[in-house]
Amino acid sequence: MKYIIIVRGLLLIIYVVVCAAEDIKKRRISLLPSAAFAAAGASLSAAAGRGAVDILFALAPAAIVFAASAITKGCVGKGDAVLLAVCGLYLPAEITILTSAVSLGCCAVYSLFVIVIGFCTARHKDNREGLPFAAFMVIPAAAAGVMDIADRLSMP
Repeated sequence: MKYIIIVRGLLLIIYVVVCAAEDIKKRRISLLPSAAFAAAGASLSAAAGRGAVDILFALAPAAIVFAASAITKGCVGKGDAVLLAVCGLYLPAEITILTSAVSLGCCAVYSLFVIVIGFCTARHKDNREGLPFAAFMVIPAAAAGVMDIADRLSMP
């Protein structure tokens, strides 16, 4: 059981780093690796005894981002929703929601910083240029993966 939790945490960290690198470089997140990591996450979570209700609640941030993508006609990427969904398959609901909130907060602060710098330097760039959201997920998701491992291993 402990090995399942360790593998689950390590796979989550690897997945988020791979997505961040791809999102920064290509401005997209591939579905094939996401599907493979999703299958692994669902299998490992089931093997660790995680309930279906917890998994459904953990997918809530992904559903919200997917709806935002549909409403904004792609300004928010569907790949970001896929990233959050896969994270939800690996992490408990409360940790997934907290990780999502921290990542969105960091992204918002960075965006505000870019806007202020643009106005101060009179270099107004095209505001429709997207941000690689996956890059903002690396540290919170990695921390969540490590905390989940530590929390589960400290249990008797």
